[in-house]
Amino acid sequence: MAKGTAQKMSTTSVSKRVLKETKNLYFKKILPVETGTQFNRFSQGQGPLNEFDFESNPMVLLVGPYSAGKTTFIEHLIGKKFPNSRVGPEPTTDKFIAVIDGAEECIVP
Repeated sequence: MAKGTAQKMSTTSVSKRVLKETKNLYFKKILPVETGTQFNRFSQGQGPLNEFDFESNPMVLLVGPYSAGKTTFIEHLIGKKFPNSRVGPEPTTDKFIAVIDGAEECIVP
């Protein structure tokens, strides 16, 4: 790259590079250790990761004491309030809530 010119990598290209390097790291370094130690015997029969596991959407579980900022964090990530959410100083949620990216907004009971 010539001096004075800067190219910014797009978020998409950075994400693809990180994904590619993570897959390479897993298959070259971590999988051999899992295989050698028979790790799959302790992972409830799930077995080793495959290509699909790296391409699928991630799942994240947020846990913590009430009023710790979990709902606020989720609202920040999705850029808006989500239905049936309420923030307060006392416990406000008595169930699990799944927030999933999709083509249209809906609530699944």
